[in-house]
Amino acid sequence: MPDANGRFYFSDYKAELQARGFDGFSDADLGTYVNRAYFAVARKSRWYWERTSAVIALAPAASSISLWPAVGGQLPYFKSLSTLMCITVDHRARLKVLDRETFLDSWLSQDLSLEQYKGEPTSYYEWDGALYLLPVTKASRQYTAYYHRTVPPLVAPTDIPITPPDMDEVILDAARMRAHTRSNEISLAQLARGDVEEAFDDMRDQEEKRLEEEPTRVVPDRSWL
Repeated sequence: MPDANGRFYFSDYKAELQARGFDGFSDADLGTYVNRAYFAVARKSRWYWERTSAVIALAPAASSISLWPAVGGQLPYFKSLSTLMCITVDHRARLKVLDRETFLDSWLSQDLSLEQYKGEPTSYYEWDGALYLLPVTKASRQYTAYYHRTVPPLVAPTDIPITPPDMDEVILDAARMRAHTRSNEISLAQLARGDVEEAFDDMRDQEEKRLEEEPTRVVPDRSWL
């Protein structure tokens, strides 16, 4: 059954496909089609749902943290970092990203265990699966990382897509298209594809209408100054 907000759980997608005539497929196969459909829908309509945040901790003398997907890595399904804010009590600040050459020449090429490279972190740089916060901190620090993530797969029966609720039916139609294709029911697969494309057409129309209704921003004329 869907959750209190009407969202489909991973198990609901598979149950619905079985109810629509795909009961001959194994549970694992249906899960594969649902995830492939989910990835395709999310990839075709990348919007705000890729943005997320997480709190990360930095121990004294640690110059970097390991990022997902390394074992013990932080920031699940990390793709790119947008903003890094220090949220330690009595010490709050926004860190700035270093340029590549400065990071390579002034930091990565140095022995960061030396006292001269320690201080209060003011900058960051993502490199080779690690997020460096520099200078190397002398005290424990906590940060909120605002980042873009890749789409996490649905694994547990109660997993829910990160896409909005109105995309649930689109994901189901995309999964139906894949199941029909697997069954060599090409005409039915084309009908399911049409349902998916119609949903995206409606979304584009709504977005265009929203943009039309937004007030036009006017740049002040300062030529007379």
